[in-house]
Amino acid sequence: MAMLASIRATSRPGMSDKDKLEEKARARDLFDRVCKSIGTSNDGLAQLNGQAQNLTPSARKLGEDSDMFIEIAKLYQDESIERMERAYKQALQNSEASGKTEPRLVNNLGALQHLEGHFDEARTMYEDALTHAASLDQSTAEAMSTSILYNLARVYEDQAEVAKAKEAYDKLLTRHPEYADAKVRQAQMLADLNQYNEAHELVKQALASQPNNLNLRAYYTYFLVQSNQAKYAKDFVFLTLRDHDKYDVYSLCAAGWIQYHQARENRDLSPEGIKDRRRGFQRSAEFYEKALQLDPLCAVAAQGLAIVVAEDALGNLGGTLGPIGQDENAKRMKNSREALDIFAKVRESINDGSVYANMGHCYYARDEFDRAIESYETASKRFYSNQNVPVLLCLCRAWHAKANKDQSFSAMTTALQYAQKALHLNPFDKAILYNIAMIQQKAAELLISVPPAKRSLKDLQKAIEQAGHAQKLFASLASDKSQVVPYSRDIADQRRKYGESMLRRCEEHLATQRQWEADAQAKIEAARQRRQDEKDRQDAAERVRQEELRKQAEKLAEARRIAREQAQEWTREVKRMESDEEREKAAKKAKRGKRSEHVSGDEGVEGEPKQKKRRGKLKKSSDSGAENDDEALFSGDEEEQKPRKRTKKRAVRDDDDDEPAVSAPRKKQYKSKETISDSDEEMS
Repeated sequence: MAMLASIRATSRPGMSDKDKLEEKARARDLFDRVCKSIGTSNDGLAQLNGQAQNLTPSARKLGEDSDMFIEIAKLYQDESIERMERAYKQALQNSEASGKTEPRLVNNLGALQHLEGHFDEARTMYEDALTHAASLDQSTAEAMSTSILYNLARVYEDQAEVAKAKEAYDKLLTRHPEYADAKVRQAQMLADLNQYNEAHELVKQALASQPNNLNLRAYYTYFLVQSNQAKYAKDFVFLTLRDHDKYDVYSLCAAGWIQYHQARENRDLSPEGIKDRRRGFQRSAEFYEKALQLDPLCAVAAQGLAIVVAEDALGNLGGTLGPIGQDENAKRMKNSREALDIFAKVRESINDGSVYANMGHCYYARDEFDRAIESYETASKRFYSNQNVPVLLCLCRAWHAKANKDQSFSAMTTALQYAQKALHLNPFDKAILYNIAMIQQKAAELLISVPPAKRSLKDLQKAIEQAGHAQKLFASLASDKSQVVPYSRDIADQRRKYGESMLRRCEEHLATQRQWEADAQAKIEAARQRRQDEKDRQDAAERVRQEELRKQAEKLAEARRIAREQAQEWTREVKRMESDEEREKAAKKAKRGKRSEHVSGDEGVEGEPKQKKRRGKLKKSSDSGAENDDEALFSGDEEEQKPRKRTKKRAVRDDDDDEPAVSAPRKKQYKSKETISDSDEEMS
């Protein structure tokens, strides 16, 4: 079964592309069955498990065959990088188990890690592969180490270790001076440093040694386009299609892009120029269509056609320039919406900055400048590290349009910054210089046109200074004697003259702005002073109110203190009175007790019962020291009469003041009215 799978995986003469795909699918199915039968996973991704002891010697030997897993990995090369990587790992494990580590497997695994962006892991594997390759025989080691060293140099380059990468490339070229790929990488490193002449020389050397290398010719086309040599790029790509391979998909896409770019930049308004413009757009679409016929999954060709649809290059745009009508604008809006749908699908197929840049173009055509800026920034930052001049210029254009729409000087300043970045990367591009001059002049024009309330003196001074610099640029561009320039000298001279007239009014605008800001500042100060005065007045009123509240609180506290003291005094007085009453009651009770004792004694002595009774009555009404006085008072002839009268009087007072229950039986002791009357007279 493994042999049959290997046969089906091998391409045979006379097989169509469809047959090859079907045979590869059958081979993958057969290998899956083989892997299951020998106890490994369906794509050979694990070592033999515990079932190994139950396998026949031939099956066990098949499971230890590294070549079978290498063949499985190749079958999954276009289907699943993950399964291919796992198959290579199984092959490497088998190789290590046999005691001979295969450098090719380590190199392939390093390349997969490299493609996935795991540069540190890839670098480690490349270095291990070089170490293992050194142990092989000289001829095999030389051939194998060349590819591995190139891969190691590429990962150095991706890790921004330019010195190590250059050293590795130099070592390769010392061993193999005709190694075209190493020269191409050195050329690209020089181009990244804006050393285009040196880079161009290296690429021409590589082409001289390998003129039929389509990959090399594709890179040279790319290099010419990146170095703004569109005419040479067009001639070279047509030469490739004519003399080397007319079915080369990359060359077809490049030809379509160049044709579209040249047609779009054609500003000839003559009938012949309009005809050439339309023909260029048509040929561009034809190249893209042919590329899609050869490779239906070519995302670059799909993008090209989407651009043609977005800008209606085969419609009115193909033959006219200048302003467009309302109906044409609505049609272009519809086309850009359709193109955005195409770009969204292309974005799922390829992860490239050009997709986001084209989406930005569509948003720009729809006047959605914020979304266009977002797409351009994604392309510039994520894919080009802010080093791609065309994308930077697109950002400049989008910010410029946003500034004009919003009348924003800050947005115009941002547009100028992007143009200056592009000039820094491509200092010899005169079109960028022209754009910088236009932006600087437009910024001054914008600030001069807005009212003083919407600008500041600082911004106005800065804009006028930049406008002066723009005058120098326009003068230099207008006097440029080069045979071909990417702008109109007449327009540059007109802009210079316009700038002169504008700058003559600058002092007036500056004076107006100074006066307005002085008045505004005075108003602000006056308002601030009014607010401060009002605040001071409120603070003073608050202080007065707080002082009044404090005084009221003090008065209230004093009144409460006095009331509290009075209440305490009343409480003490009440308690004192209650205490006096209690003492008086206690004294009366004590006297009554003594009187009761005297009454009991008088009743036991014969001949003096009434005298004893009267004394008891008098003693009760007087204090404790009056007892002897009463005895002296009741002596002599009046001893029998007056004491009875006094006793009656005091008996009545005592009964009134004290216990009424005792008075009733005491009244029965008085026998005559005369005695009571005498007592009344004496009381009076």
